[in-house]
Amino acid sequence: MSPAINIADRATSINGLATTKEKHTPNNNIPGFGTSTSSVQLNNFSDFSLKLIRKPEALKICGLSKSTLHLRINAGLMAPPISIGDRAVAFVRKEIMVVIAAQIAGKNNDEIRSLVKELVAQRQNLFSGV
Repeated sequence: MSPAINIADRATSINGLATTKEKHTPNNNIPGFGTSTSSVQLNNFSDFSLKLIRKPEALKICGLSKSTLHLRINAGLMAPPISIGDRAVAFVRKEIMVVIAAQIAGKNNDEIRSLVKELVAQRQNLFSGV
């Protein structure tokens, strides 16, 4: 008789992030989880890679249409893109993942707006944290 396989013990991949049962904690050290949004730290590079992604990939990660993405940016519910050239913009993948994590955690729109404002403000401090 073969031993029982516990699916939870195997490593899984969600949007390219490897997770295991041993590394799981209730807060999982993801910015946006916890008691307050003031604990968001962009200089912790171990949570998500600091990567710029173009709009098609951002839309795929979020599962949104272009118009809904722009409505959320205008409403302050998603971090806006940054300029990477004269006619090109990109999104910070980590910021998108933090907002999605906050949505999964059940944060309301006001909490997400506060989180997005803090993420955008921390862009200025990002370079000094490297």
